[in-house]
Amino acid sequence: MVIKYGAVRTTALAMTIGMIFFLPVGIFSAARFDFASIDMSHWAGVAYLGLGTSVFGYMLWYYALGKIDTSKAAVFANGQPILATILAIIFLQYTITAPFVIGGIITLAGVIITQRG
Repeated sequence: MVIKYGAVRTTALAMTIGMIFFLPVGIFSAARFDFASIDMSHWAGVAYLGLGTSVFGYMLWYYALGKIDTSKAAVFANGQPILATILAIIFLQYTITAPFVIGGIITLAGVIITQRG
């Protein structure tokens, strides 16, 4: 599908289908939510999640699927927790723990082995 329609169209279709399925739940929750309690930093977070991780992230994902084998692209999804933790260390002052280091090494080794195999 990505090869035939491209990353942007495939992302738009995936987002539209997802919106259709989640809209009933979202409308019900939104009707009971107090939007006056949200400040600008919360809206910035919502915009980041909507545009940054969803739209931009999925566009990159579908672009990669159009360029490399699916099995090789899927391996890189394992790097997401590592990148998220690194960003949390930088921006949220999280600390590195031994289990994180061990898990990161195992994950990176798996990515390297898969890419060479």
